[in-house]
Amino acid sequence: MNFLRKIISKIWSSPEEKIANLTVNHAKLCYQTVEAFTKVIKEYCEGSAEKAEEHLMQVYSYEEEADGVRRKIIRELARGALPPLSREDFVRLAERMDLIADWAKEAARLLLVIPHENICRELTNECMELVILTEKSVKVLYDAVSIMMTDFKKSLQLIHKIESIEEKGDELYIKCLSRLERKEKECIGVPDLLIEKLIESFENILDACEEVGDLIKIIVIRALR
Repeated sequence: MNFLRKIISKIWSSPEEKIANLTVNHAKLCYQTVEAFTKVIKEYCEGSAEKAEEHLMQVYSYEEEADGVRRKIIRELARGALPPLSREDFVRLAERMDLIADWAKEAARLLLVIPHENICRELTNECMELVILTEKSVKVLYDAVSIMMTDFKKSLQLIHKIESIEEKGDELYIKCLSRLERKEKECIGVPDLLIEKLIESFENILDACEEVGDLIKIIVIRALR
């Protein structure tokens, strides 16, 4: 009976539902990409290079899978599954959300060339806090996407939470850069420019989360109308 219900559900599922499900899956994969990336840093700092490399491979795997889902969303939208205005919103949403996974992958590439011991030595407490905050922001975004078509009010509340996280992230980002500059002037473990680029990647992910949140607000507001 359950099997028959699944078959009927697939036959009668609306184009809107298909796009919504793909979008949720895309958001989940983007979150998993960032989650795996933060685990890489944590494992390096705990001295487990082997586990870190396993998570590093997951970053690439999740990012590739997310990119594949993004292409599926674009193909479905190109078939005219939604009205033109909604199509444009979801295309922009897919492209912006994919940047989250792209930035995590870019940061993962940096970890391949930064000596492991430098990662933990140069990443201050503020920077590690920024790493955790970045993962939290993407998780909240995933939650917001998951319910954006079923619980508009809750979804908007989560988007506001992302905005608050991004503001705190901006403060931590400036503190991280200030610490790096101060260490450089004092010649105490002169920081590698790659560390600075690594920190920038966290800021880029937070910015991408906020941009996706803005697009979700547009979609939700139009749905409410």
